[in-house]
Amino acid sequence: MKPSVLLYLFGMPLLACSSSGGDDGGIGNAGAAGTSSTGGTGGVVSSGGTGGASTGGASTGGASTGGASTGGASTGGAGGASTGGSSSGGTGGSSASGGSAGVGGSGASAGAAGSAGAGGSTSCDCVAPPPPAWTGPVLLAEVGPTGSLPGCPTDLPTQQTFNRTLTVPATSCDCECSTPSVFCGAFRIRESGSLCPAGGTSAGLLAQGECITMSASGIFRLDAPNPVLGMCTAMPTVDTPAPTWQSTAVACGGATNTCATGVCVPQSGSFDRLCIHRNGDEACPAGGYTERSVFYGGFDDTRGCSTCTCGTATGSCSGRVDLKTGSCTGTIVDSAASGACTSGSVSPTHAVLASFASSGSCQESTVTATGTVAERDPVTFCCEP
Repeated sequence: MKPSVLLYLFGMPLLACSSSGGDDGGIGNAGAAGTSSTGGTGGVVSSGGTGGASTGGASTGGASTGGASTGGASTGGAGGASTGGSSSGGTGGSSASGGSAGVGGSGASAGAAGSAGAGGSTSCDCVAPPPPAWTGPVLLAEVGPTGSLPGCPTDLPTQQTFNRTLTVPATSCDCECSTPSVFCGAFRIRESGSLCPAGGTSAGLLAQGECITMSASGIFRLDAPNPVLGMCTAMPTVDTPAPTWQSTAVACGGATNTCATGVCVPQSGSFDRLCIHRNGDEACPAGGYTERSVFYGGFDDTRGCSTCTCGTATGSCSGRVDLKTGSCTGTIVDSAASGACTSGSVSPTHAVLASFASSGSCQESTVTATGTVAERDPVTFCCEP
């Protein structure tokens, strides 16, 4: 602060004040108007006030011109002007010699206060446009199979998702055949005198649970009928567990805010790479984008198993005959399974087909895994190292 100076003219005090500049910042104060001075003998020196410093608006202080007098004139001080934050003090009036005092001019009005500056913008990097045929720039974030992808910044509204490193579990194949239908007709009992007959005389036909009267004695044989077989149905098992991606990436682009050399890409801690990309499996262009990765939009799965088929059905019929005396419910004196002979030591009066069984099956084919899983829709990303 400069000291005030007190001067006297014709026994009356005259006061000329000067003020130091204010602090920087905020809205600027208006410059002080110049103080009028009255001319007189040996004119009085008057210093104009110093305008306050301001950041922002400009103000121009007023000026005053002293009234004319015989022998001298007095010029009032010019107000301080501030442009972009500083203002200089006005120049004091010149001294006048002799003559009566002139009438001082009126001071100009104070300058308007400056407006405040605009707020700062979000931090971003100014990035040049990509080479021809490439898209970008984009921010890229990549996570593993259990990770969560970050959301795109608001200044990068275009979001695309890509994958890479496909894991394909093994395919499991199996083939089975249903059991065919089996029909068995009547069993035949043959009789021979002393030996287990290969042929012999038919003693009768027996179906399941039937009982017939025997009129002969000796050795008996039970012959099973040939089965009538139905078809088998193939029952394939094909297990192709779903492939999984080991890496998934999100690319955020579509910047529209321009800057001196291209577009403004916001800085984000969730994204660790600045990249350009292009459809296909391509080499990176010359320049700063040298880290190459190939991602994919999906995959084609053609896995399966070879055809499951069933061969011709085979089967058999079997049973047991019980030989009895007295009646169909009498005492069992001998037995023989189908294809075998009785002992021939007794003379039965009745024969009963006591049990009956049938079986059938088909031979299944050998099956193997077929097909592959292949990535599709490749996209090459080239990123800054």
